[in-house]
Amino acid sequence: MLHTPPTFTPLMAAQAHPDPLTFLFHHGRLLVREADLALPDAAALSALDLDPALLQPVGLLGERYCQAGWSEREEAPPGYAWRGLRSLFFGDMDEALMGVAGRAAQIAEWARTHRYCGACAHPMERLWHERSFKCTHCGHLAYPRISPAMMVLIKNGDKVLLALHHASAAKRFTPLAGFLEAGESIEEAI
Repeated sequence: MLHTPPTFTPLMAAQAHPDPLTFLFHHGRLLVREADLALPDAAALSALDLDPALLQPVGLLGERYCQAGWSEREEAPPGYAWRGLRSLFFGDMDEALMGVAGRAAQIAEWARTHRYCGACAHPMERLWHERSFKCTHCGHLAYPRISPAMMVLIKNGDKVLLALHHASAAKRFTPLAGFLEAGESIEEAI
């Protein structure tokens, strides 16, 4: 099960660290080393000629600083590949890294899609005291999107109702789950 590790501490402000864990995304796919699914090292990041302004603070995993960003380059450095997070669930990636990767993916996508104001199209500026962007022209604030979801386990004695998602490559049975529509209660979604 994907969860935030107990050794993780979220951060709003970037920190200087000699060897950060960098979760780098391209079209929702994470850059990992093909041999062992490790995150990119400094040499791989350098090969992408990444703009440091595209990196956002995520937090600390133990004492290791984590940052997230995105790359516009489709070609991965030699020995690396862009992989969807779902495909890494069943791989050999460290479970704690997977937990932080989910959070990093959301932060990177939020930062990528909020470079410019949705109200007046001027550049946005990252605020360091909270996770938000502010328009330098009209003052509009943009926070990461929260998408409430529900999950329910329906029981009848010692039996449970599970669903099989036919479009999923994993073909696993799961409890019933889904996202809530705007204004819909959890009870209504169930």
